[in-house]
Amino acid sequence: MPPEQFKQTFCKVCENAGCKNSRTNGTMWSKRMATQVENLLTNPRFADLDDPMFREIRSLDFQDKVREALAIEVSSRKGDWSVVTEHEVAELAAELIGVATPAAPAFFKAPEPEVRPPTPEPPVAVVEEKPQPQYDGEWVVKGDTPNSRYTVTQHGDRWACTCPAFQHKHTECKHILEVTGRLARAPVAVPPPPPSTDEAQSNKNVRAPDATAWTQAFASMGIPVAQNTAMPAGGVMVGGAAPPAPAPVHDPWAAPAPPPTRTTNEFVLPVGGKLVLGAGKPPSGEKK
Repeated sequence: MPPEQFKQTFCKVCENAGCKNSRTNGTMWSKRMATQVENLLTNPRFADLDDPMFREIRSLDFQDKVREALAIEVSSRKGDWSVVTEHEVAELAAELIGVATPAAPAFFKAPEPEVRPPTPEPPVAVVEEKPQPQYDGEWVVKGDTPNSRYTVTQHGDRWACTCPAFQHKHTECKHILEVTGRLARAPVAVPPPPPSTDEAQSNKNVRAPDATAWTQAFASMGIPVAQNTAMPAGGVMVGGAAPPAPAPVHDPWAAPAPPPTRTTNEFVLPVGGKLVLGAGKPPSGEKK
């Protein structure tokens, strides 16, 4: 096929970065891969130490991170639950950097505490402060993503959160600030003020009314005591008639009642019955 047709058919979808006709040639990714050795190893560019953009990176303790990584490696090699010592970590560090003798690097040696003579402290005036409410407990706070949940805990004046920001910086995150703000806005129960001396004395002289007190009050004013009229349990009919008899209770398991006795004139012929008309002789003086 012609070269142009070949390029449209094959080179347009080819990802061979070494060929100038492939579609990946000249892209930002191919340029980055071609110059990464020069930029990262041969002539790397270093950022300004005072650049505020890298303030958080400068605050990290990389030496402590290296110690943690080496301790994990030592524990994996031992294959048990014993505590990894600093000497074992130093031996592994010396092995990795190629030191003949197991001498620990400088940052693995814990600094000796500086001993200072005790100095007399000036007397401090004790100022009584109102005790601040302390909240000890555990709160679950919703994260930024729909299914993320983080747990905020408090033990005295120490707060902790399970979010990555707190685990990375060990400073108050927005979830801790949310819980503390929520607690600060919570209403505080205020007890009612105690009654004054005059009010307490007046309440003490007041006696709760009872039946005897009402009877004595009515008698002092000349009002006769009226008693309630007794009411029959069955009720009272207007006009003095006797109350109706209660309706009988229907028993579905009872035997059916016998049919009522009927006269000849009230006889009802059942379905399918036979009726004979004109049978016999009529009484005298009557016609058929």
